[in-house]
Amino acid sequence: MNPNQRLKHEREQRGWSQSKLAGLVGTNPATIGRWERGISLPYPFHRERLCELYGKDARELGLVEEATAQNNEPEQKPPLHNSAVPFIFDPAIPLPSMETSTLVGRDTLLEQLKQQLYAEGTFAVSALHGLPGVGKTALALTLAHDGEVQKHFADGILWVGLGIEPEIQELLGRWGALMGLPANEITDIKHTDEGARTLQALIGRRRMLLILDDVWNIDDALAFLVGGPNCAYIVTTRFPQVGMQIAANQFTVVPELSEEDGITLLARFVPTLAEQDAATAQRLVQSVGALPLALVLVGKYLRSQAYNEQPRRLRSAISYVSTIEQRFGLSEPHRPAQPHPSLHDGTPLSLRSLILLSTSRLDEQARAMLRTLAVFPAKPDSFSEQAATAIGTQPVETLDRLCDAGLLESSGPERYMLHQTIVDYTRMQMGEHETMLYRRLVEYVVSYVEEHVHDYNALAREHHIISMALEEAYSRVMLVEYVRGVCAFAPFLSMRGLYDQARRLLQQAEQAMQCAQAPRDPDRIAKILFHLGHLATLQSEYALAETYLQRSLQYTNQAQQGYLFLTCLGALVAKRGDYARAENYLQEAIRLARGLEEPEVICQALTELGHVMIRKGNYERAAILLQEGLDLANQLEYKKQRSHLLTELGMIAESKENHAQAYSYFRETDQV
Repeated sequence: MNPNQRLKHEREQRGWSQSKLAGLVGTNPATIGRWERGISLPYPFHRERLCELYGKDARELGLVEEATAQNNEPEQKPPLHNSAVPFIFDPAIPLPSMETSTLVGRDTLLEQLKQQLYAEGTFAVSALHGLPGVGKTALALTLAHDGEVQKHFADGILWVGLGIEPEIQELLGRWGALMGLPANEITDIKHTDEGARTLQALIGRRRMLLILDDVWNIDDALAFLVGGPNCAYIVTTRFPQVGMQIAANQFTVVPELSEEDGITLLARFVPTLAEQDAATAQRLVQSVGALPLALVLVGKYLRSQAYNEQPRRLRSAISYVSTIEQRFGLSEPHRPAQPHPSLHDGTPLSLRSLILLSTSRLDEQARAMLRTLAVFPAKPDSFSEQAATAIGTQPVETLDRLCDAGLLESSGPERYMLHQTIVDYTRMQMGEHETMLYRRLVEYVVSYVEEHVHDYNALAREHHIISMALEEAYSRVMLVEYVRGVCAFAPFLSMRGLYDQARRLLQQAEQAMQCAQAPRDPDRIAKILFHLGHLATLQSEYALAETYLQRSLQYTNQAQQGYLFLTCLGALVAKRGDYARAENYLQEAIRLARGLEEPEVICQALTELGHVMIRKGNYERAAILLQEGLDLANQLEYKKQRSHLLTELGMIAESKENHAQAYSYFRETDQV
């Protein structure tokens, strides 16, 4: 071949260097030099680009061989898909395992991803974000091996596993070789930008799917966004910001499986377990938060131990994987031909190794906060930003770094969640910090409950955390904090009908106050007994309730809180028909409350005493008491108590045939 002077002339006429032209065409200067010296001809996609740049056809630029030059047919643009070009299926695409070749519980998500990839006229990219082991790569693999996807992307599917520190130049060169770039031209490519432009020109208008697996850095991913207008991308990453920067609205969070789907996946390995012991299967799924990788590792271990169908071995294996430390030790080796992008050679795939990749990149402040968060229960429970920063003693921005690392999930304004596997992993890392962290949790929760003792919505929102913190206080012999928390929490539990939990906590609190480690606190014991009495009253156990309330009076300082107990005791014995004792208790309660200027208790005691007078048939006395109670309720703006008192007064007036007065009371009730 002769030197191509026309091509060289066009370049020099525009004052372009070979490097400048290489950048515009998508190749390297050495290749430009070979074209101009006549050593080689450009590929069709490069030729098309040169024609566009110079505004001339291939004949005028000397870019076709003589036989082609003599052809009078006008040059045609290459078709969208050339059936003569073989379909490229990247050999780096891992083979799915036999058990997971068909994903469980992902049908809807797969269909959604296909629709994103098939979108015409847009930058079709699907970024999959989720926890380590949630199945992002498995979804990408399923799409790569899907016949419908392969038919749509008729020119091929490319795959790259990036990981933490990818060899970008080498990986781009591998894609170039798959696209037919000669080895000598791959060697000549010295810079990432040059390699990316060359690949983009090679791909041209081909319809291809490019899969970028395990992306850690946005810059690494950008180097492989080299497809043309007819290409689409799948990007998997554990970092939400990476996914959002690449895909914007096509950013998809891959959730863990539902409990039902988790049991189905586990049954692929040990079908007899789900069939014969559904409760154990459910417990195992819950223990790993239905995380697919964890279920696969657990399932494979159980299968390896139960192959000979001996129940004893299966029971032993179940016991083994029920322990957090043993479960995190489960692993499977890598196939040398399909290494994990982020794991060093020889490092087995396990929950421990995958989570460690993320935690090892955190700064010490973020690691300390993550240890703190492990004291909270796992999702679906959430915890507040206030609680996290108070217990962790770290800036709120530390939570942002954990979210950015893909380890912490947002659960609404100023609330967060941790997956069960992250909680378990982090609790194993607590070490010497454990006692301190749980003490901080208990102290924070007890103060929170005491501060919000009348705010039942706030207590309901943190119900599980409060319950867990109280159990920790009891087991760690933090008896003072435990009793304080139980006394403040018991009214909420009783109001919500959680009688069993309330009784258990209160009885443990009573026992705790009898321990040698607990300081002698008669007022605290009296409160516990009072709450037990109130609880027994709600459950119509009147004899037991009276016993508790009588005992509470033995411990209390009557000048301080005896009026509360006397009011409840009076109401209780009235229900049992002992009106004389009830009257005595309630009058004493009113006397004490007046002395201490406690209008709330006075109002309640007057109401109860009015009821006693009604039952004794003393309506005149009842009306006086109830009216005094109504005046106090109006002052205190107690709507519920006011409505109740108005109804009682109306019924008394009606019994006296004072219809006008009764009507006035009832009408006022409607306006409350």
